[in-house]
Amino acid sequence: MSFFSKLRGTIENFFQLGIQGPQFKNNAGIIEARNNVDSDFATLRAFPILQVQEVEIAANTTTASGVFVTLLTLNVTKLSATSSLLVIAQMSPSNSSILGQSVIARITIDGTPAQGFNNVVGTLAANTAQAGGCIAKVSGLAVGVRTVLLQWRTTGGTAQVRPVAAPDTESASLTVLEIAA
Repeated sequence: MSFFSKLRGTIENFFQLGIQGPQFKNNAGIIEARNNVDSDFATLRAFPILQVQEVEIAANTTTASGVFVTLLTLNVTKLSATSSLLVIAQMSPSNSSILGQSVIARITIDGTPAQGFNNVVGTLAANTAQAGGCIAKVSGLAVGVRTVLLQWRTTGGTAQVRPVAAPDTESASLTVLEIAA
């Protein structure tokens, strides 16, 4: 193997692409895309994000339901017929009474399940949170208002998300990115 084939990067604080090209720069541990003379940021292209919306749970919420009920809702106005929705859901629930019960959650878009996940909570003690989450990419949706839900149910006891009573351990959020195809 030749010496040049083993090169992987630079020990400098920047890496320039070509003689007059843009550069990547280390700014206190943050990677920045800069223009060729380091006087401004350079355009860095990836899949275009058309919009981002998110909601977090703000109040202590419980459910003892064995069927799915809504925890969080986002109404997103889809802008492009060719775009996709990237939905990110996370929650750290606990169970107030019964050990080893599951909190099962799912994302739905316009009433259709898109992705689900399972949290087994209270395995150590009651009121012990367990984190979980999922990401769903959904394509083929028409332009217009789309209703995105984070729903949850429990297999026993009372499931809870308590951002006020347990702010360091319990939370739930729903984020939707509309991305170009």
